Amino acid sequence: MNQYIPSLTASKPRTIKRSNQRAVLELFRYNESLSIGEISGLISLSKTSVTKIIGAFLESGVIKSLGKGPSTDEGGKRPELFGLEASRLCTVAISLYHNAFDVALLNVHAEAFYYENVQFSPTLDYEDVVKALTDGTVRILDERGLKPDQIMGIVVGCAGVVDSHQRMIRTSIRTNWNLNLPIGDDLEAALPFSVPIFVDNFVRFQGYASFMREDSNIDNLVFIFSSAHTGGCVIIDREIVSGTNSFVGEIGHMIIDPKSNIRCNCGNYGCFEETVNIDRIAAETISAKDGHRDSSLYLAADARTLNINDIFAAADGGDAWAQEILDGIVQNFTVLIQNLTVTCDPQKVIISGAYGRSGRYFPEKLSESVAKLSFYKTQCEIIVECSETDTSQNFFSGAGGYTFQHFLSRAEF
Repeated sequence: MNQYIPSLTASKPRTIKRSNQRAVLELFRYNESLSIGEISGLISLSKTSVTKIIGAFLESGVIKSLGKGPSTDEGGKRPELFGLEASRLCTVAISLYHNAFDVALLNVHAEAFYYENVQFSPTLDYEDVVKALTDGTVRILDERGLKPDQIMGIVVGCAGVVDSHQRMIRTSIRTNWNLNLPIGDDLEAALPFSVPIFVDNFVRFQGYASFMREDSNIDNLVFIFSSAHTGGCVIIDREIVSGTNSFVGEIGHMIIDPKSNIRCNCGNYGCFEETVNIDRIAAETISAKDGHRDSSLYLAADARTLNINDIFAAADGGDAWAQEILDGIVQNFTVLIQNLTVTCDPQKVIISGAYGRSGRYFPEKLSESVAKLSFYKTQCEIIVECSETDTSQNFFSGAGGYTFQHFLSRAEF
């Protein structure tokens, strides 16, 4: 992970104190050990001020002493080193699926030190799922001996349209659930203790994890997860942007072909999600197999076992039909990215999901196509990257990082 040097911009005495504490604590998230002198140099804060802050952190148990470090180049007294008490501050990260949920306990570095998968019936009512989430969270914390004051927050990630401001699932993938379910408020009311609760779409947290791995000069980024469904995360000025109704990031429902006869689940025609849906692409390829008997895709298509990975591999091997299929998909991605440049103007676009694991031909052609984009004869300088990052791990990393940033914004020692 790239080291991020926080800035000190506060002006009022109380705000300055909190800003300084935040800056010091944030340094420890990216460095296993630091001395008072190193902290002072990194954020241009006096050693006296750093010493007071470290003392408060030691007293609260957030920071621990790691003993003496090596002598400096000039020799002399060996400095004392400090590091985060990683398990002192934890995040409870919950991934809610159609018939199960994953629960992970994350330390301050967003590393999972406990994980559990809980299965339930796909017909379970919303109220019963909230109870299962509540009971599971309380049980796991009790079993691990964790107190509420050790929990920085609980993160719930789910599919569908999610309003992060209202902590509400506006539309769920579960057809037996109503609209506008206030899952954040309901969990808060059901839990026997009070901790911050954050609710959002999975993909926003995945995008935040990808953003945290970027160099510090990347402030504006769009993350796209695309497989059978498509979602996104838009980050502007280092913050997730979701908009008034939390529709920002619903990239799959950006219309890129208004004349299309393919209807999306959202009710519209020509949505990006449907034009690149890997299941639909595979089905259409199978249907067209008889006109391409010389293709390396024919046998898998004839056996009806063909999937998008077969198309990626065949294109990499030089198969003309596979490359023709992917060229059409590249065009759709290019139109999407063109639209993103005039709505979000990102420095970088990261593509994950099936298209993040697309081999060589697809990302090369996409990069070539995007490089040709222009706006009023001005070249669009945008980096496009396909990422093979594990989806589940990406969610947990993003959930932990997101919670830690919110903890920094409100904590005072």
